[in-house]
Amino acid sequence: MDNATPIPPAAPNPSPPRAPPPKNAGLAVASLTMGIVACVASFCCMGAGLLVAIPAVICGHLALSRIARSGEAIGGRGQAMAGLITGYVGLALSLIAIPIMASIAVPSFVQARARAQEALCQSNRASIQAAKVQWAAENPGKAENEPTMEDLSPYLGEKAGNRACPTGGTYTIGSPAEEVECTIHATDAEPTSTGGT
Repeated sequence: MDNATPIPPAAPNPSPPRAPPPKNAGLAVASLTMGIVACVASFCCMGAGLLVAIPAVICGHLALSRIARSGEAIGGRGQAMAGLITGYVGLALSLIAIPIMASIAVPSFVQARARAQEALCQSNRASIQAAKVQWAAENPGKAENEPTMEDLSPYLGEKAGNRACPTGGTYTIGSPAEEVECTIHATDAEPTSTGGT
């Protein structure tokens, strides 16, 4: 065995140089980022996701188009697809959320407006009642009579002509001992609630 010649080590097999990984399409990254933001914004801010979902979908389609035209020389197909999917999901969530928010907000707005009109009507009745008391004090012989709005206008100030029910009701002034009544709103100390809250 001493006569055996040593076997030279094998020469390394030269492998072809590795090609650099394809560059990702910037639109694919933008689409994915905006799609994720659209989904989160749809849950948090309801309709706000719509503002981000549409650009996410557009960027996703543009990125896929550029990747296909480059013959896959540009990478990012997965990111573009994920951006499209999250963009469409964010768009759908936003389109569902807008009517839901409207169904909640519109009745609340109507109730708030009705309460404000009733409070203004009550304020007008209180002003007219105070004017009746002043009129009766200055006209003791007529204290049992029902004054007219013209009789009370000096006591109501500049806005005497604006003392009308905001919902179109009419006021029954009555004598100074009687409360001013409205044909629409109840004559009570607090505005009646129109429901809800």
